[in-house]
Amino acid sequence: MAMLKLFISARHAVRGIVLVFRKERNTRLEFFIGIIAILTGWWLQISLTEWCLVLFCFAGILAAESFNTSIELLCDYHTREIDPKIRDIKDIAAGAVMFMALLSIIVGIVIFAPKIWLWTF
Repeated sequence: MAMLKLFISARHAVRGIVLVFRKERNTRLEFFIGIIAILTGWWLQISLTEWCLVLFCFAGILAAESFNTSIELLCDYHTREIDPKIRDIKDIAAGAVMFMALLSIIVGIVIFAPKIWLWTF
């Protein structure tokens, strides 16, 4: 019985992932950029620690975008009218995605820039 509940929970989670990819252009863009980062890491033969950071950022940005999408859907379900509190909630959630995106960019620069620099010269 426990395995069945686990399977059902996993099925719901996969459905959520599919929904966020269908609904959010930014998620698809961030996924594409993450794949480029993974391919670049493979090409540059980054270290195990660097792989952990790149993969953490990849998953983190997708998770942040998923949380943001769910918050936006919940707010829209509550009201479609202009409400300053709803606007603040949505902006804060979007800001969390931006934090993760900026962190990911910084991590990417720290890991990839020196290796690309050395590779080109």
